[in-house]
Amino acid sequence: MLHRVSDVRVSGKNLDIGQSLREQAQERISEAVAKYFEGGFSCRVTVEKEGTGFRTDCTVHLDTGALMRVSGSAHDAYASVSQVVERIGKQMRRDKRKRTAHSNGRVLDFNEQSEPDIVRDQAIKSIEIAQNMGDARPIVAERVDGLDRISLEDAINRMEKSALSSYVFRNMGTDRINILQDRTDGSIGWIDVAEKNLS
Repeated sequence: MLHRVSDVRVSGKNLDIGQSLREQAQERISEAVAKYFEGGFSCRVTVEKEGTGFRTDCTVHLDTGALMRVSGSAHDAYASVSQVVERIGKQMRRDKRKRTAHSNGRVLDFNEQSEPDIVRDQAIKSIEIAQNMGDARPIVAERVDGLDRISLEDAINRMEKSALSSYVFRNMGTDRINILQDRTDGSIGWIDVAEKNLS
């Protein structure tokens, strides 16, 4: 069942955006919010010309008091709106995860099946496949000796504040490498890597 939509307003800044773009933005943003939230909300979307492309700014205010702001820039107005929809969806997923964590008294969902050796093998296989593709992006090997040594809670906060989809750190409690990752179900995956498996 769809949640109650308070208000979604889409406008152009010194720009006539047209009815098609306005309706598409309203529909897609409403769907992105409805996927993770059942309450009322208000939304303001502004599309403007920026250099040779377009910029879309979006502010969503949930009736819980949560406020989210995102922006997107692209070569055309529709693409900039698509970026905003994707980023709002990501923030809504994190907001839902926080609400669920508070109600359940839990911080995250530990993905027990993501064993370190499986992760390592999958990473190696992915690199080999990518290197055999002519148009693959460069792959940069990251060093682990300079990782921040912080608590799990601090790592989660850093990942969420920086809007990263994953975060690697050294757990100050175990001195082992840990990996956090956004999962498609809205939870946080946590991998505690036993470094002997990396040798």
